[in-house]
Amino acid sequence: MRLMHHHTNSGRRRLTALLGTVASIAVIGYITLSLGSVDHARAGSTATAAQEPTLSVPIAGQAYSVAYDPFRSAIWYVVMQPSSTTEPPQSPPGTASPGTTPETVEANLYEADAATGQITKSFAIPNPNHDSGLSDIVAVAPDKSVWVAESYAIYRVDPTDSHVETLNLPETVPGSLDTPNQGTFVTSMTFTSDSALIGRNNLSLLQQVSLSLKPLPDLSLPNGTFAPSSMTTTRSSVEMVAPTTSSPGSVAGQRASVQLPATTSAADGPNGMDLAPQYLLVRPDRVTAELRAFDGRAILAIAGPDHVLTWSPDTSRQLTLSWPRTSGEITNPLGQQVEVASWPQLEAAVELPDKHLWLAAATASGAVLELFTAS
Repeated sequence: MRLMHHHTNSGRRRLTALLGTVASIAVIGYITLSLGSVDHARAGSTATAAQEPTLSVPIAGQAYSVAYDPFRSAIWYVVMQPSSTTEPPQSPPGTASPGTTPETVEANLYEADAATGQITKSFAIPNPNHDSGLSDIVAVAPDKSVWVAESYAIYRVDPTDSHVETLNLPETVPGSLDTPNQGTFVTSMTFTSDSALIGRNNLSLLQQVSLSLKPLPDLSLPNGTFAPSSMTTTRSSVEMVAPTTSSPGSVAGQRASVQLPATTSAADGPNGMDLAPQYLLVRPDRVTAELRAFDGRAILAIAGPDHVLTWSPDTSRQLTLSWPRTSGEITNPLGQQVEVASWPQLEAAVELPDKHLWLAAATASGAVLELFTAS
């Protein structure tokens, strides 16, 4: 699950959805930053102490999508890093402005133990468009394969033999809409029992491919709806949050639903376990975030001036999680000392069936995976 990010691809800024930046400080000019004390966000006047993470595991870089794997009791995530190659490959037409050289970015898919966060496998993923990873999607399919969606490509990884298959997506699609956010890049992905459903920017349909990456009939979205930013399947439908042509710049979007064909159902994992949590992201603005179950239950939320982070592992509890506030002073371009405060950036989250919660965050000391346990 991810929050909103801005991402540049093929020379364009693009807005994509699912868990991301919650609070950050951007300062322009000649700045000297000196951060001092670290506090913990508190839920208003409550005296309840914030719950500390059970584990904090450093990772190689930002992870903007984390998926739970019930087949292997693992979590999966992708990290993008600049390549050490001194000679970047020649870029495709239109991917860089004249006189510039695109940064070569390597993509690595990691499998980590769901209990410890320790890496057990890694796979190199192609990244021909030099995506930064901000909008990548990682998901586990019903056939136990692991899928990664980039801007204009889908990768299917078989963890048993490390085989990677690729489905390239055309940038130009007949009938695409003309909105302020240009392009037809992938915005979301989910699975039925035997196919993948792919949402794309400026398309009022879901592209459908088999689990072996073969094209299947598309599913039409409700009239005026396009580019779902968050999507999940139920037994008989696809539920989503998506913008509309009446308000194409909407951050939060609106709930929409597509009925699955009568012969298709959602996927189950082992022993009837839901393959993916039935979550939808509801995000009304740039500083608050909510992760909700399909039944409307709020699971994870960041809100208020203190950016309090709360987790509801079930309907009877709401836990305040440790979300340290870093405070200090900066020297602005006028030479004035200005007090600032910042919080970690929440990039992705996934709740496990045993009431454990993994968060991918950017902290002052680097990118981490943090595990919280409902006691």
